[in-house]
This record gives sequence, structure tokens and C-alpha cells, in this order.
Amino acid sequence: MNDKIVELISEIDSNDYDEFTNSASINSEITLNEEISALDYSIINEIEKYLPFISNIVNLDYTNIDNNPVVLKSYENKFIKTLIFSIKDVLLSLQNKIEKLGTISNSKSLNSVLKTNLKNEDIEISININSKTKADLTKGESYGLSLIERIDRALSIINTLLESKFIEELKDLSLINGNAIKTEVFEQELNYRKSFELYEILEQYNTNLYDMKYIKNKLEDKLKTTFFLEYHLLNTCTENSTDANVYKIFLEKIIEQMVNDSTMDEKSFKKLITKKFEDEYNKKKNREKNIQSIFIKSCDNYAKQVKDALRALKI
Repeated sequence: MNDKIVELISEIDSNDYDEFTNSASINSEITLNEEISALDYSIINEIEKYLPFISNIVNLDYTNIDNNPVVLKSYENKFIKTLIFSIKDVLLSLQNKIEKLGTISNSKSLNSVLKTNLKNEDIEISININSKTKADLTKGESYGLSLIERIDRALSIINTLLESKFIEELKDLSLINGNAIKTEVFEQELNYRKSFELYEILEQYNTNLYDMKYIKNKLEDKLKTTFFLEYHLLNTCTENSTDANVYKIFLEKIIEQMVNDSTMDEKSFKKLITKKFEDEYNKKKNREKNIQSIFIKSCDNYAKQVKDALRALKI
């Protein structure tokens, strides 16, 4: 974020933002590649994160009741069996979609108009965006493996769990249909608690399948902050900027979004923010160091040229 934007945000008042957004109406036309938009491969990140907890449960020694408060053929383990099959269904569906699409042209466009009122001022702002790119869906995010390889690895772990003695012992227990019950074990035992978290993530993932109305509403809600920034950009031409409350509005909105829409806990969020700040701070220090180095080198070269010129004149 450059200094001008920082200076701009510093003068924004949260009351102005609330008044701006509360009276705002947005009319948007969005065009997306529906096949790509319907493909949400972020779920693989969650599955990879939670699989170790499920593996711990499958590999527990259920012969010693003192060391393990959960008996093998319990409701909780019936839930784990159901969860493992659900994960496999999600992975197979994702694998099939990615292999089908491969590399595909992804075109997007957005034409959005906002109308609102702030302190008796009628405001109208519009944004027009068009883009086109080639999306390699087999690659996805970079974790050392391609997206397909990551799905294959997760499927391999799931298949190993399905072939385990744990599943064999539970073969006479049917899968859970409908909503799962969060028993006391899911509150107290770490592995079961984490497994239930993944279950809730999968439930949300299966519910929020591609829905253009859902995408449009979510996008327009996030656009309000962008429109508000555009409005204040115009005001910088005629108003004096002040330095105060620099990141308040945007931090408020980011944190609100994280709390409402994310499974990330407070510790993870603070770690993410700290890491991002450190990265940006180090980038800034490196830029300053490089500029200083170039400046010193230029001064040295200039001094050398002056000395050489004086030496030549003496000759």
C-alpha cells in the first residue's frame, strides 16, 4: 500500500463508512466461467490439515479403556467412519472436475454501480473490470506438489484408513445420516474435536456449491469498502489529508470477515498478521538498503571520476 493510500485511509471515519454503506444500493452484472467458478479446490488445504487427527483416532489402542475414554464401537467412532467416507467422496469429485477441465480459458467481467448518500451528498460510483487468462487447474497452489498430486496423496491416506483394522471392526455399523450430534467427547478430546471441525467445514463446502446469486451478494458486500475508498480518492483533490487512525476501517472489515467466514482461530490469525507485517517490513528495509547501496556506489564512482579527472589535468 503506497503512502498516498495510507494517508487517505487515515482520514476515514468509521461513522462515515457506516452511513455510506447502510444507505448504499448496488447493481452489478457479473460474468464468470461457471465451470471454473464452481471449482473450489481450497478444501484440499483443510483436508490435509485435519487428516493427521483422524489418523490418530484410527490408530488408537482401544483395548485399554483406561488410556482411551472412547470405546471402539461408539457413536463417536461411527461418526469418524462416516467422515472418512465423506472425505473420499469430496476428493474424488474434486479430482474428476480438475482432470476434466485441465487448462481452460478463464474470462471474467464485472460492471457494478453503487448509489448512496453521505451527509446529504448524493453519490454514484461505477467500476468496470474485464479479464481473460489461461488457468492451469492441474497445478493449483504451490506446495511442492501439483494439485492433482496433492489430491492423490490425500486419497492414498484415506484408502489406507479405509483398509485399517479400525474400519474392519466397525463394518457392522452403518454410516450416520443427517446432522451429526456433538457429544461431550467432541468437546474434550483433541482428535475428535478437530475431526468435528473438519465435518463442519465439509458441510459448509457442500452447501456453498456454485451459486451465482450467492457469489454476487458476497462480492457486492465486499465491494462497498472499495467504493468507499474511491469516493475518498475524489475528495483528496479538494480536501486536506490528516494522519490518524491509519488502518482502522480496513482492519475492522478484515477482522469481521475472518471471524464470520473463517475457521481460523485467534492465534492463527495473529500469527498470519505478524508474518505478513514482518515480510512487508523486511521488503521495505531491503529496498532502503538497496537504494542506499546504489547511492553510495554512485557517489564512489563520481568521486573516482573526479580524482581521475584531476590526476589527468596535473599530467
